[in-house]
Amino acid sequence: MATQQLKQAFLVLFAVCSLVAIPARADDAESQVKNGMLLLDEALESNDRQKLEQAAKIFQEQLDRPGFDQSTLAAQVSNTAQMYQNLEQQQQSLNWWQKLIKIEPDNWRAWAKIVQCSQALSDMKQRDDARDKVIALYKQGKVEQKFFCREQFFSGDKKIMALEYFIPDTKFGVELVFRVSPKTSPETQSRRYTLGEIASDTQVARELKEIGPEDHMYSIDGFDQAGQWLLTMTTKKPSYEKLRAMVLTDLEKARPASKVK
Repeated sequence: MATQQLKQAFLVLFAVCSLVAIPARADDAESQVKNGMLLLDEALESNDRQKLEQAAKIFQEQLDRPGFDQSTLAAQVSNTAQMYQNLEQQQQSLNWWQKLIKIEPDNWRAWAKIVQCSQALSDMKQRDDARDKVIALYKQGKVEQKFFCREQFFSGDKKIMALEYFIPDTKFGVELVFRVSPKTSPETQSRRYTLGEIASDTQVARELKEIGPEDHMYSIDGFDQAGQWLLTMTTKKPSYEKLRAMVLTDLEKARPASKVK
């Protein structure tokens, strides 16, 4: 009889302890997340990689918890990925953008970031697959703007952003823009380059048999405060790599530009 009573008392004690322990773990997890968020905020303010690493470790531990609602950390995952990219830690940034698309598969901005990171890591297949996903999301009506940034990089003292339009923009049929700014003042545009096709030029050239029926008249142009200049005309659309190389080569040239009237 005494043994049975002892067993019952032990079971009651175990149940009480279990009820107390579960909230304690939940409270600890919530505290850890808050601590991670604080570390991430401090990292963003001070560009502190050590604090970023600490925050990332906390977030990863929570993401790995069975049954954890990962969507509650979507903003923190995004900010962690962006912070790594700001620090030019492309592989870590890519890893975190990939975590984000598992949480938000239709997040086109995250897919565009995967394009950027893959370009920086020279993984062209992954880059092209992610670009295809961005375009597919646009066709599904899930992208609210007419272009996306497919690359951000530095060349000497310049920062360059490559913007790709989903549909050729303006009467000049612009498909790609390379926006150039000083590295120390990225909001100040100093020069830009465009790839475009003027449909009427293509039509006239075809009618005059100057080009084949499937060819196009593409124009690659540079612009700055002094004016506009032509880099080249081509009947075949250049690859992104070739166009990028042309831009970098032209950036090394000193000009004022001759104005096009």
